[in-house]
Amino acid sequence: MIKKIIPAVLMLVFVVGGVFAADMLRPSPVSTSHEGGDHGGSGKGDHADDNGKGDDDHGGDYDAKQTAGNYYFNFSRQFVVPVMQSGRVQALVILDLNLEMEQGDADGMFSMEPKFRDALMRELLALSNEGYFTGQLTDPERYDEIQKALLRAARTVKDEIISVLILDFARQEQ
Repeated sequence: MIKKIIPAVLMLVFVVGGVFAADMLRPSPVSTSHEGGDHGGSGKGDHADDNGKGDDDHGGDYDAKQTAGNYYFNFSRQFVVPVMQSGRVQALVILDLNLEMEQGDADGMFSMEPKFRDALMRELLALSNEGYFTGQLTDPERYDEIQKALLRAARTVKDEIISVLILDFARQEQ
């Protein structure tokens, strides 16, 4: 009988201990104030922890992070760009992008994500058709050209964008 109870009790102790430890290790939220009733770009309320993640339940992974006076908007999902050759998808390029702007310009970013995604995706498809995602992806000049093209596209939606940061960049062959 005791042999059956001990594993259950130990599992309960480990779960409770894990929850307690996770709660203790979680960084405290940093409050940012925003005027108006919108999300002010965070999409996760007005709180963001040290890794940019909000802590309320508005859905999605809309993130914004304030650092050194600038605001970083993280898109809810990655950009997936097909690389075509002879009318067929040869590969997929996957990019994780952030937009950098001054904190005061970050208001309304949550609601503007569809416009930004559309502008950036159009530019990514154009770059793919021009052959920017074939060959050597690690070439610094090519990387800079892609980043500049994405910045021009983002500025068609909101001119105050300082830069488009490419956090992850990968190519998956089909």
